Amino acid sequence: MLFDRPRLREIFDFDYVLEQFKSKPQRRYGLFAYPILLGD
Repeated sequence: MLFDRPRLREIFDFDYVLEQFKSKPQRRYGLFAYPILLGD
């Protein structure tokens, strides 16, 4: 699912980018943060 970013945005309204490729001021969660789905 995470490899299909347009589909991920369409389903969950979530735009995911590995933050290790962003500059330090642009990082929100840290270098190696990954989204995890919990619950239903």
